[in-house]
Amino acid sequence: MRNKYFAAAIDADSGDIQRDPVTGLVVESPLTTGGEILFALEKEKDFRGYFDNQEATEKRLARNVRCPGDLYYRTGDALRRDSEGRWFFMDRLSDTFRWKSENVSTSEVSGIFGSFPKIKEAVIYGVLIPHHDGRAGCARVVIAEQDQPHFDYCSLAR
Repeated sequence: MRNKYFAAAIDADSGDIQRDPVTGLVVESPLTTGGEILFALEKEKDFRGYFDNQEATEKRLARNVRCPGDLYYRTGDALRRDSEGRWFFMDRLSDTFRWKSENVSTSEVSGIFGSFPKIKEAVIYGVLIPHHDGRAGCARVVIAEQDQPHFDYCSLAR
């Protein structure tokens, strides 16, 4: 397994893997600190990808990780390892976030908001809260312009 996996440092603001501004290579995070786990691929066809979805497939691939031209699979999971070699789950990156030991699906929560009358769009994401594990849910909600003056925020909060 040596050199087959890699803990990539995560940008706290964007949630994406960090790259060195000079080399463009991925910044490695110590396994004891943790980061997104990436697995080396010898060739691109080692990961068959998502059926009929090249865009989703590309999001799972990280290129130029340790050296120009290499290829890694992005697990989407942030893990750390202790000094005894045990692995610990830290966070699910991308379309879910973890709060109080629960995985929260952003699309599922967005769908619930979308079923509320007069909401045009809802974007759900996790935000870091100091001194708490995981991320708390946050929503950016767009209310139809004609409905804004009379929108029932109290009903939404229930």
